[in-house]
Amino acid sequence: MFFFAARPPESQGFTLFAGEQRVLRVAAGSRCIVTRGELRLIDPARWLGERIVRLERVLGEGAEHVLETGGWITLQALTEGALLLEAPASLASTVLGAWRITRPGPATA
Repeated sequence: MFFFAARPPESQGFTLFAGEQRVLRVAAGSRCIVTRGELRLIDPARWLGERIVRLERVLGEGAEHVLETGGWITLQALTEGALLLEAPASLASTVLGAWRITRPGPATA
């Protein structure tokens, strides 16, 4: 029986002061979790008809959002806050985790 155990996704924490703004590059499937405060998240630009559109949302403490597309996001702190950004597990890390489980251990006599 094989179990595919991926390593936990890489995560990075950010603390923002009220009024601060950051621009970050993220991969599709990344998860944003607001751990403190209230933040405005502006998604990566996308085409809608012949126009470029950037969707905005306000996330409060404890809110999560999974980004459908990769690209550059903008974070604006409405109040002092903190964000945890988790990158999705890659295929390589999933395969490596499975290999670690299924490989034979050292021989014992």
